Parts: sequence; C-alpha cells; structure tokens
Amino acid sequence: MFIDLCRGLKAQGHLIGAVVRRGSSLQSALRNANIEIAMSRKRGGAGLFSARRLANIIDADGWQLVNAHTPPDYIFAALARRLSSSKPKLVLTRHILLPLGNSLFHKWTLGSADAFIAVSDAVKETLTKHPSIDASKVKTIWNGIDTERFVPQGTRSLREQLAVGGNERLVGILGDVSPHKGQEVFVKAALLLLQGGHAAKFVVAGPTRPKNRPYLRRLRSMVRDSGRSSEILFVGRISDMPDAMRSLDVMALASEAEPFGLVTVEAMACGCAVVATRSGASSEIITNGRDGMLFEPGSHEALANALRDVLDDEVARTRLCEHARETALQNFTLKRNIDEIERLFRELCDQG
Repeated sequence: MFIDLCRGLKAQGHLIGAVVRRGSSLQSALRNANIEIAMSRKRGGAGLFSARRLANIIDADGWQLVNAHTPPDYIFAALARRLSSSKPKLVLTRHILLPLGNSLFHKWTLGSADAFIAVSDAVKETLTKHPSIDASKVKTIWNGIDTERFVPQGTRSLREQLAVGGNERLVGILGDVSPHKGQEVFVKAALLLLQGGHAAKFVVAGPTRPKNRPYLRRLRSMVRDSGRSSEILFVGRISDMPDAMRSLDVMALASEAEPFGLVTVEAMACGCAVVATRSGASSEIITNGRDGMLFEPGSHEALANALRDVLDDEVARTRLCEHARETALQNFTLKRNIDEIERLFRELCDQG
C-alpha cells in the first residue's frame, strides 16, 4: 500500500521523498517503482542523529507534510518535525488493530500529530480510545486495490495445479499461515462438510513463518489423521494471487479480527464469493447476504454452515460474486484511496 500511495501521489503531480529502513525489501521495491528515496536509516529506535538528518532534508527540500506508517516511525517522524525549522504537517497512518502504547514518548508523539488515517472504522475506534488522541483528528480512509489487476477474467491455473475438475468446487483460505488467521477453524469446517457428504476440495494456501511451522504441522496432522488428505490440500506461497482467487469458488477469511482485509477486497474484485468473520473491518466491507457472507469468529460450525449455504445454491453464489465485484469497484479502488488521502493532505497544508 505504501508503494501504491507514493506512486499515486507522484502521478498526480506531487514530489515524493520516501524514508526507509536500510537494506529492506521496501527500499528495493521503491527503486524499482522509480520513487525517490530521500533517506535510508538503520533499524530500531527513534534515532536522534537520523531525526536530525531528516529534519535537515525537510528544511532543504521544503517538505510540507510527513506521513508515517508504523509506530517506530511515528516517533522518528515526530522528532524530525520537531527538530525542523519549517514544521511540516504530521500525519500518522494506522494499519493494525492493536492499541498504541501510553508512554511519555507515545503521548508526546500522538499529541503532536495533525491528523490520523485509520484504514477502517474498526481501527479508528482503537485510535479514538487513546487518551492522547483528539478524536476529531482521526479519519477513516479505506485501503484501495488495483481493480484492473484483480479481475474475474483470466487464468485459473491453481485448479489445474490441484487437479480440481471442472465440475468440482474449490474452497480456499489464502494468506499467512498463523493461528490468528484461523486456518484451524477452516480445516475443522472443511472436515465437517466432508463428513456430511459435501463433494468439494479445500485448500490452505500461503507462506508460513518459522515460528508458525508447528501450527502448520498440527493442521497437516489433523487432515492426515482424518483420512482426508486428498480433499484438504496445502500449498505454500502463492505467486499469482488473482489467479488463485479466480480459481476458487468460495474464499474463506477466518481471522480472529482483520484491521482491513485486503485479501477480502481483492477476492471480491475477482468475482469470488467470500465468507468472512464478523469481526474487525469485515462487516464494513461486506453486506451480509448481498456481496458476501459473514459468520461468527472462532466457530467452525458457523463457517461450515455459511460455506454450505453458498455451495448448495448456485444462483445465490453467482449473485454474491456479481455484487462482490460491484462493491469492490464502487468502494475500494486504488484511485478512490489516493484521492481521499490527497484531499486530506491538501486540507492540512492549506491550513498553514
């Protein structure tokens, strides 16, 4: 999203200077996107010396606004703004649901911000509860996606990779394999449906960090012990997400809570029926029964029931897919996201 924001604002005539961690993947990605890197710095800490360097860049280049995206960068950006003579506007963007700290550093940083961007109302709620944040400064701006990349038309090679027949149903959960993403809920729901006689294949797809490998092994063991290894499949990292989403008949999002859920919107844009937990931002994205289905988090029975309803009614599933694409085009385009952020930035800068 950060690269999309830089690219979008640059395309609309703004001068962009990115500040990144030295040697990070983001640094090389920005270079590939032809985005100017104004400064690279070491990892960790606010960094008084680095903040002074950034303050000098701010003053020399006439920056009007600084936008930070992670908590360590909040403090760093606030300190650089304080050390600068031009005092640009400071905007902090929040992408996660976890509450912010309440140390003296946090209080000073949050109190000095001119505005906060929350990627969903669910995230906004966590921000407005903080005692150091003025609720009137918090604005929800939903993330956006490239709706020309995530489209219903195109390849469906994941079906071929998994040997899914043309008349077979494929249900999947996509994303990092991690306990809070709910793959265990998905596997239990799949087993419930298969034991009930539903003919479908289920796939768990996504990368696994080293600390979560025991969790993945436990999931595989559950499936192996059930005798359903030919129907519940595991694949690693997906290189072509639009292809994977088009390959699915239904995608499940079983997270305990999502601050936004980009994968949800991307799947909807691909015309895929989505069944998601009724938590976090999912209920902001999905209108239950119209462009997707919602179920109670943590309940594999509720997920199984929702999946059964979608799989058993082809007419209803087709209607969900059509409305899902409409919702993505109406509410979650990258252009809408960039335009709203640009509007906020202009309003702040015009205040002087």
